[in-house]
Amino acid sequence: DSSDIDAEIVRALAAMGQFIGSDRGVIFRFAEDRDSATLTHEWSRQPASTASVAKRVPVLSRQAVPEVLDHFLRKLTLNASRPELLPAGFDKLNKLLGTAEVTSRIAVPMVYANRTIGFLGFHSLGIERSWPNEDLRLMWLLAEIISSALMRRDTDRALQHAKEAAEAA
Repeated sequence: DSSDIDAEIVRALAAMGQFIGSDRGVIFRFAEDRDSATLTHEWSRQPASTASVAKRVPVLSRQAVPEVLDHFLRKLTLNASRPELLPAGFDKLNKLLGTAEVTSRIAVPMVYANRTIGFLGFHSLGIERSWPNEDLRLMWLLAEIISSALMRRDTDRALQHAKEAAEAA
């Protein structure tokens, strides 16, 4: 069931976020045309009502943050302990999100069958964090597992719709 998969993904974000000492975890999935990425899953140590990224920016558009989308489409990682260490263009993301409190960011692309389908990221609020490479490797593994689960769910849904269409014909 897809709601079970979503709940497990949020639990995995929470477990990883707590393990690496993060305050918030997010997953954005790219649209087919790669011109936007939609927030599909979010975890926060703080109550969701006060910290939710989804309420502020549920979709990142190429028009608003092209460098951010391109960064992950090129399968690059992000590990910045301070805002001034972020790659070019990521300052637009901070302004868009209105998240001046985000001090450190770590993120990896989500890749399935050599195609980037999204990205998985964690933030530290108010505390400068320098995440070790081991945390990046764990995040790559988590991103791979989540990517596979999401793509399997997408395939199952497409098969179900095709079956229903065939039965209705």
